[in-house]
Amino acid sequence: MRPPLPLLCLFPFVLCAADAESAAWDLLNHGLSDGGTARRIQAVTALGSIGPASHVIDLLEVGLADKEITVRMTAAAVLGEMQARAAIPRLRQALDDVSVEVNFAAAQALWKMGEHSGRDILWGVLAGERKTGPGMIQGGVRDAKNKLHNPAALAKLGVNEAAGQLGPFSMGVWFAEELMKDKGATARTLAVRLLATDPDPRSTQELESNLDDKSAAVRAAVARAIGQRGGPPDIPNLEPVLNDSNDGVRLMAAAAIVRLSQEPVKPPRRRARKAPSAQQVPK
Repeated sequence: MRPPLPLLCLFPFVLCAADAESAAWDLLNHGLSDGGTARRIQAVTALGSIGPASHVIDLLEVGLADKEITVRMTAAAVLGEMQARAAIPRLRQALDDVSVEVNFAAAQALWKMGEHSGRDILWGVLAGERKTGPGMIQGGVRDAKNKLHNPAALAKLGVNEAAGQLGPFSMGVWFAEELMKDKGATARTLAVRLLATDPDPRSTQELESNLDDKSAAVRAAVARAIGQRGGPPDIPNLEPVLNDSNDGVRLMAAAAIVRLSQEPVKPPRRRARKAPSAQQVPK
């Protein structure tokens, strides 16, 4: 949840952290509720990069009820990628969605969390037919099976893992489409993905220098990487990206700012093991 804004910022011409987070949430909420289909997909994808906080999962579950198939499908895929176990009941409902693509995305999301209630859908895709309700719908599942051989449609089906180079990023349909516009963008995005976990401080500088990359997909990947590896001091570097020309980049930067504004989760303390007594030490 957003904290209350401070009464006064020390530097009036620079957004303080709370102001930046507020602006970021406004952008995300607007993208999810008032944007077109493409923008709603981008907002869902960006929300997934924040982490499995309860209010984020609530917003993504709203995406499962969107009127557009691609939005529902993306929401299911993102929830699975996040390992959002709180969303399992809602994902089970999505197994009965009118769209086979959403069914499959929900089944895959559940499978990633060890929940196999959608296995009949996976069997149906392999067999080429699926039973649902009183009748049998064969064409839809056969169509889904055929899509497994088309990388562009594969991304839309929410199974990017089998598409090779698109698999590691899991950043949504629009992201895959942007990569296809620029052959070199895939290699740059892969480098960004790897640098996201690099402990060397220079990697942060290298990432920040690519926030103006010519590819929107790369800029979005950089914003996400900074949100994953950075801290509150990195927020000012992301603030200008909220005005990027691309909706997906702006939304990913907003999600990164929200992530960096949150309190870090402290790992549980481990109890120190007691040294064995003289009687316990084996001879």
